[in-house]
Amino acid sequence: MYMGDMLIELNKKNDLSINEEVEISVSSEVKDIINYKFIEGYEGVWNSIQDYSTKQKCTWTPKNVGRYMIMVLGERKYSSKPYSERINVVVNDKVRLIKDVQFEKNKLYIGDKLNITVVSDEELLLYRFWIKGEVDWEPLRDYGTDNVFNFTANNSGEKEILIECKRIDSSNNVDDFTVIKYLFNKYNIYFDFDKEFKSVDIQKEYEKDMNTSIGLKKLEKIFEIYREGDVISGSNLAKTFHKVLKDKEYIERMPKEKIETILLYNEQDVVNLYKIFITWKDYIKSKDEEIKINIDEEDIEIDKEEINANRFIQEDKEEIEATEVEKVQDCIVD
Repeated sequence: MYMGDMLIELNKKNDLSINEEVEISVSSEVKDIINYKFIEGYEGVWNSIQDYSTKQKCTWTPKNVGRYMIMVLGERKYSSKPYSERINVVVNDKVRLIKDVQFEKNKLYIGDKLNITVVSDEELLLYRFWIKGEVDWEPLRDYGTDNVFNFTANNSGEKEILIECKRIDSSNNVDDFTVIKYLFNKYNIYFDFDKEFKSVDIQKEYEKDMNTSIGLKKLEKIFEIYREGDVISGSNLAKTFHKVLKDKEYIERMPKEKIETILLYNEQDVVNLYKIFITWKDYIKSKDEEIKINIDEEDIEIDKEEINANRFIQEDKEEIEATEVEKVQDCIVD
């Protein structure tokens, strides 16, 4: 199965509850997908939500509290291997046991402890903690009565921590849950780039100087810059980034070659823009500069003409004087 070519969306982002309808939709840029199938996965068991059809939407009603995986298969016109996409969702009961989660709101860095306290109106509850891994949730601490948990990050980046709880006498795997997100910074350094550097839009500068708009690829040709590898469409690149921002697991399902191609392309963007910036005056002259250059060239031509005219006048004058001298000498001889 091929992954990373479809985008799954739910009409409800959070607070999914049992026995409430949820609309699932899928979109794709792949042209050879002819049918879609929607599947739910719960505790290792997979069930069909909607069988293969041309419909790109379906209605799903979760029957249990807990973590689900929603998968969509895209049947291909010219291949027996379908495209596949999946997302993780969590369904809870309408009765909220977790009233609040208290934790440090200031910036934390690698090695600092994040102290998490779960607040509930009920006393006899069990709490379990998970962290979002590369593929799925990974356990931090199994069910226990302690509502406090201390987490220490060993690497930077945004961390998602899932807190689950249930009553002691509950037969459910989970009665309530919540997710908190926290950003751990690598170094204790603050730097305001906007304050220290001036922001320059190269394409707008070109438009201002030349009174016409231009794309980056055409601008690169003017500066004699030629990219390595295939050219990527800007619209396709924007769509890919949109998918990554909407579904943080999307990039984990993208082929490694596709990720490397995009990173190389963006690296070339940065390098090429810098080259354009430092060699700007070697290639670009504004309309005002062109007018000034033309005027200066015209002045030079006028000066040349005046110099030539003066030279001719001087030569004529010298010839006249020489002629007059010869006439005077002739008279004296006579």
